[in-house]
Amino acid sequence: MPDSTITVFVVLRDEARALSRLLVRCHQRGWSPVSMRSVSDGARCEVTMRLRVPGDRRGAEHHVRAQIERLVDVEHVTVDAADGVPDGVAFAAVRRKAPWITFAA
Repeated sequence: MPDSTITVFVVLRDEARALSRLLVRCHQRGWSPVSMRSVSDGARCEVTMRLRVPGDRRGAEHHVRAQIERLVDVEHVTVDAADGVPDGVAFAAVRRKAPWITFAA
């Protein structure tokens, strides 16, 4: 199965290694970050990224969400399959799915 691209929005407590743990988890699972945007207000860090994921079960939206939710410091995860659209469009779409209004547009 060919690789696909999914968009992930993650809200982390802004701890010293939270972002590093997120990126390590992605690499451990074989998910390659294609593009990423991170914004912090000092208490929380919001990360929006496009991941190239395998076409097997490891790349399924529910699997990606479950694996990221297991990380320490993760408060929320939203996943959206937005393959074939520009980063800005994909980032906006996944942020709109979040259950609250985020602090950085």
